Amino acid sequence: MPKIIKDVEQLVLKAVMAVMTTDGIDQLNMKRIAKDSGIAVGTLYNYFPDREELISKAIQYSWSQSFQVLDDVLNGSQDSLTKWLAFHDTLYSEMSQRKAVGHELIRQKVIRDDVNQKIVNGLFSRYDALFKELSGETDKSYSEQTRRRIQETLVSTILRLTISFPEDNQANRDYLNQFARLILNIEDNN
Repeated sequence: MPKIIKDVEQLVLKAVMAVMTTDGIDQLNMKRIAKDSGIAVGTLYNYFPDREELISKAIQYSWSQSFQVLDDVLNGSQDSLTKWLAFHDTLYSEMSQRKAVGHELIRQKVIRDDVNQKIVNGLFSRYDALFKELSGETDKSYSEQTRRRIQETLVSTILRLTISFPEDNQANRDYLNQFARLILNIEDNN
């Protein structure tokens, strides 16, 4: 009788992210993922035809999980500034868990452009919600061009912090909090 494994795809995608974040992208191969997932290599190929598809699906899965966590922040009852700061703290946490894997995948041209664009669009749609709420609660208003620059700057800053200072978690969070306030031109009352 064949072995029945529940949620094979999710199990595999989690294994892919675990290998990439602990051992690096170069250690990722179908045989390793099959072994780490507890399935046969042939079964793995039934779900994912090649390594590129496996990586693309794993990154999308990982970001879908992050988007759920970020949406929880956005749907909270806090004021807009508190949401901004919580959003970036959460985004920092999510990105630092990945240990800049996405950045490396893009750099090595492993991740497909459409997958990268889907993630970027997901982030920017959430930023749009943050800006809308901020302008509704304060006198702050930003042009589309300025909003885009703020988004790019904050996401790039989070990425650089996770790469350059991976062990300085609290210092990175404090810096990000102050940087977000500065870039949004909001005074810190602490």
